[in-house]
Amino acid sequence: MDFVFLEDSEWKSLGEFISTKWRNKKLVILCDENTETYCLPRLLAENPDMLSGTEIISVPPGESSKSLALVEQLTLALNDLRIDRNAGLICLGGGVITDLGGFLASVYKRGIPFINVPTSLLAMIDASVGGKTGVNAGILKNQIGTFNHPEGVFVYPAFLETLPILEKKSAYGEILKHALISSVENWNHLKDIGELDEIGPKEIITSMQVKAEVVQQDFKEGGVRKILNFGHTVGHAIESWSIATSRPLLHGEAVAWGMVVEAELSKSVGLPLEQFVEIEATVRNLFEPIVLKTSDLNDLISLMGADKKNTNEQLGFVLLKNIGNPVFDQFIDSEKVLSSLKKVFEL
Repeated sequence: MDFVFLEDSEWKSLGEFISTKWRNKKLVILCDENTETYCLPRLLAENPDMLSGTEIISVPPGESSKSLALVEQLTLALNDLRIDRNAGLICLGGGVITDLGGFLASVYKRGIPFINVPTSLLAMIDASVGGKTGVNAGILKNQIGTFNHPEGVFVYPAFLETLPILEKKSAYGEILKHALISSVENWNHLKDIGELDEIGPKEIITSMQVKAEVVQQDFKEGGVRKILNFGHTVGHAIESWSIATSRPLLHGEAVAWGMVVEAELSKSVGLPLEQFVEIEATVRNLFEPIVLKTSDLNDLISLMGADKKNTNEQLGFVLLKNIGNPVFDQFIDSEKVLSSLKKVFEL
């Protein structure tokens, strides 16, 4: 992961990167209103020389900012600032900003370079690494996007001091996913962590390495990269459903429950019962229950039908033969999926 810089107590990497690789570039920082308040002042204070004169663009926080309408507005704003193809975009924020900013950078004037400075735990271990960018189409997540690597990812755990506990829990869902698809040892270490405050640089870099190593094998998700979608066929459907019907769930919350359903489905490919019980118990202990009605299930199946992993109208999943041994391109009919949803959500 030569492009990832994790600084536990220093801030030198970003300044060094800009002074050497981006010396003559006009810089733009894209952030949201929260990171503008809580993170931008620290970033500017730590890099006063390198970031002086930088343009700042702030957008509303939350998933609603991941839209083509906002991309068009940002494109016009960049044009008004006379940002050309030699400029550099710094995406300072959580997953919404790294997804939105990476997409904007990939299409503005057919592409300008960008870097990510993730400020949430979820963005650090997932959204900022891997080169996927995108915006939503209505309530359907990430249906419009590109593959576009940042030139660097600069991780400062100090930003996590401002993070609400629910955001940390959300990230933990993805950290657990990386463990489940990588190794029993990683899973055993993470499932026994008592407090989320115990998640530190070691756990962050391990989780990032899992994702980066998979991405390096298969950048455009033609094969093995699909294993990173464990929990996501169901999880994205739950997330979209929640946006339309109830309290919007954070991404990692929805994925955590998606992993339970997909672990239930994984029994069909050999996942041992005791491993399923471990996965289910860990999620139930960490995450608030999701209250579904039987009438919601067909809506979830319909939302799963829009997932990018589907083929020939079959629902596509990543399943676990056992912890650390995922298999992709597993296609299952909707009746079996309905049965697993009913078991997990006790309907």
